[in-house]
Amino acid sequence: MRKIYVLCITILLFSIGIFPSIDANVFNLDKTKNNDSNWLKYRCGYIRDEISDDERMQIKTTTDLPEKFDWRDYNDENWLTSVKNQGACGSCTAFAVASVIEAKINIQNNNPDIDRDLSEAHIFFCTGHECSSGSGFFTLTNFIKENGICDELSFPYGTAEVGNSLECDVSKEWRCNGISVRGCRSLDEDIETIKNALIQYGPLSASMDVYLNFESYIGGVYDSTIGDIIGYHAVCIVGYDDDNECWICKNSWGKLWGEKGFFRIKYGLCDIEYDVKVIKEVYELYPESPNIPDKPSGTLIVKPDYYGDYETKASDPNNKMIKYLWDWDGDYEVDYESSFLESGEKCKAVNKWANEGTYEVRVRVENSKGLLSDWSTSLKVNVGKSRDRDAFTFFERWDFPLLSRILNLK
Repeated sequence: MRKIYVLCITILLFSIGIFPSIDANVFNLDKTKNNDSNWLKYRCGYIRDEISDDERMQIKTTTDLPEKFDWRDYNDENWLTSVKNQGACGSCTAFAVASVIEAKINIQNNNPDIDRDLSEAHIFFCTGHECSSGSGFFTLTNFIKENGICDELSFPYGTAEVGNSLECDVSKEWRCNGISVRGCRSLDEDIETIKNALIQYGPLSASMDVYLNFESYIGGVYDSTIGDIIGYHAVCIVGYDDDNECWICKNSWGKLWGEKGFFRIKYGLCDIEYDVKVIKEVYELYPESPNIPDKPSGTLIVKPDYYGDYETKASDPNNKMIKYLWDWDGDYEVDYESSFLESGEKCKAVNKWANEGTYEVRVRVENSKGLLSDWSTSLKVNVGKSRDRDAFTFFERWDFPLLSRILNLK
């Protein structure tokens, strides 16, 4: 009887529109959403330039293409990295470019699980842009060609998600794990050219006109627009589907938007073929450098001259032995070196501070060839007199983020 009740309720919910349509190819909007054109403008930060025919790259094309192609399911593997959220900042171009590069790292190394997390903040804010300004494609890729792009750990996006423009505050040693690019070009507007480039080179950066109803998209093929253009938005083309005559794209509005952060858009709609860019190759500035260690975990509050316990781990791309270089004072100077350990093996260390204060603990690694990683994210440690809170001693001592916030310890 209970199963019958559940079935009836489910059918009712579908019938009144609580759940989206089960036809995955029908364009669906969230009709309860109150569209805000100002909010949408904040996110549409692509600066589009006129592109002459001479500037467009011609590539070798073939008509023998599959009817459907998707880098999320190529050879039964997902070659993309996770969907991110640019928030209320016009940094969409940086997210599209970083998505392309992250996927190409996986594809070029024939390993879908590398999944580097690159810093959109680095290429956006260190090129002089602000959340309100937006950016073009070549400004960012030229910067990457000349300088590289660092990992998210070396320059976190942080409060840019709520619209705060950040100072260019990248870690001093970010180049140890930096990535650069070659061959950044505009493609011809022809659909077959774009499909060929997608298969040959991997995901592509593209721009599109954004209309008010795009924010309300929840699934299906986006095939009609409402109202005037709100702005231009940069996205990442990851596939196509000829049966439904659409591109498959990755957005940067979080996983709760659209089809788990992705969307499908009808060929020719929103001028999406006009400004498609290809990055032909990516490469590591120091390809044999070890990876950045995890953020240290361990003691959060300790009395002066009492030991705190800490641990972290890192890996080396060539499985070389690595040693851990610990900074106990937040000055990026090495205060303690571990012995050499196996790649991926946890490193444990202890330290005590003589004076009260707040200290930042971070760590980097050096492999047996003498190559260094960048510094990890820091862990803040409070050194002070013991407080009469014996009931919370266990939770204070170890890094339990949720409990620490509940107890107001961070």
